[in-house]
Amino acid sequence: MIINKLDDSMYVVDTLYGGRGIVASYFIDFGRGLVIVDVGYPNTYENLVKDVFSLNKDKDYVKIMVPTHVHLDHGGASGHLSEVFNDAKIYVHERGAKHIIDPSKLIKSVKSIFPEDKLRVMGLPKPVDEEKVIPVKGEESIPLDNDFELRIIYTPGHAPHHISVYEEKTKTIFTGDAVGILYPNFNMLIPTTPPPSFYPDLAIKSIERLMELDAERLMTPHFGVRNNVSEYLEATKEAIKEWVDAVKEKMESGDKGLLDVFKDMIAWVADKAGIKAEDVPENVIGSIYLNTMGIITYLEKKKR
Repeated sequence: MIINKLDDSMYVVDTLYGGRGIVASYFIDFGRGLVIVDVGYPNTYENLVKDVFSLNKDKDYVKIMVPTHVHLDHGGASGHLSEVFNDAKIYVHERGAKHIIDPSKLIKSVKSIFPEDKLRVMGLPKPVDEEKVIPVKGEESIPLDNDFELRIIYTPGHAPHHISVYEEKTKTIFTGDAVGILYPNFNMLIPTTPPPSFYPDLAIKSIERLMELDAERLMTPHFGVRNNVSEYLEATKEAIKEWVDAVKEKMESGDKGLLDVFKDMIAWVADKAGIKAEDVPENVIGSIYLNTMGIITYLEKKKR
């Protein structure tokens, strides 16, 4: 259990999936209740429950959960947590709401992407009662007490149902996967470009939308708080363009299969990071694989 208080209202919570510093959740204590932004994988939900109780709050204190999207590392634990925090409402983009209520298609999708041993580690989502789910479109606000307000920002590209959350009082953006990954154990920003619905043009437009906000810090899921807002957002834009170009180049350089492209991308990332390919951490290799797959899927769609 790792929960760090950032200020009087905000906490960063390590869900402890696959070790430390890989998947974060965030708590907002607005005085009369708690908001959880991004809830992590199904199999780490008990860690979040313990973290709530560590604040000396009971289960009814959790009023709102906001998965920025329904991918398992962000919305996967929604059903599990809803059974514990049974008074909480779940705000999710309208295009993702059906997958929170009935995750059967989501489960089918992840089973087509991940091997069985990986699925056992991640866990599978549970359905959420429909009356607890509040669909949102984006550019709308959720007023809280004590002048806190959550503004929903529609940020597609990573996924067509992706939202970010701007808390205006503290000038904080909870980015979800609209921004790149920067793990504590690997000093290189990795874009979030997974299958099946990554679109780089939309992703870049979403970053530009976040740049328009008067934000002073970013709460990123992979991993942690970023105070260099403009620099980080600009770096994400450049990383998206660079990775798409790199994957395309490696796909077109000879008769290569997916495994060859994947190995080439590991070597490319290692070279940019100034290390040997065999020294790339396991969690980073997983991200390279998933994000390469997403770019390949995008490029294949463009050919049709």
